[in-house]
Amino acid sequence: MDERNVQGLSYERLYAVYNGMISRCHNKNNPHYNLWGGRGIKVCDQWRYDYQAFRKWALYAGYDETKERKYQTLERIDNDGDYCPENCRWASYQEQALNKRPRKTGAYKYNWTFEGITKSAIEWCEIFGVSVPMVMYRVKTKGMKPFEALVTPVNRADNLDEITEEKVRSMRDSGMKIKEIADFFGCSKNTIERRLGKRK
Repeated sequence: MDERNVQGLSYERLYAVYNGMISRCHNKNNPHYNLWGGRGIKVCDQWRYDYQAFRKWALYAGYDETKERKYQTLERIDNDGDYCPENCRWASYQEQALNKRPRKTGAYKYNWTFEGITKSAIEWCEIFGVSVPMVMYRVKTKGMKPFEALVTPVNRADNLDEITEEKVRSMRDSGMKIKEIADFFGCSKNTIERRLGKRK
């Protein structure tokens, strides 16, 4: 038997996923080791030394070699837990992004509770279908309550003079794109670019 019970299956895309998982957790030379192995995250022995065992679990859990990679990435349910059958599942890139460790800055550090349900600001914005930078601008700069910031419709500025360079730059500094700012005020991108001096 070969070292990890690969049995000629190293050509599979799944094997690259398997190798990457082990390298992140157990190879100190991996450039991302500090985010996995450096935090104490390991691959269970059942998988680490037996690709066939990992492969069997992957197929049972819904892995499909023919699907695009973005629709099935290996995710740990508890982001501080190990890679093992009880703590892993297949998720899309979008689903996995929502399970990342909270960042120390930005919208990732905000958790809001509505009707007894707590989610991150990122998740609530996705549920309500609104721009994260716009909602955070409303909360942090305009002083809106989180729920108000999520549900308040975007209103067209009654007077274009309300769209000052100072406001636009503040919104840009908060991370909003020009199109998002234009949508916020209900005006054209050209108007926003003029306020920034990018157009005459």
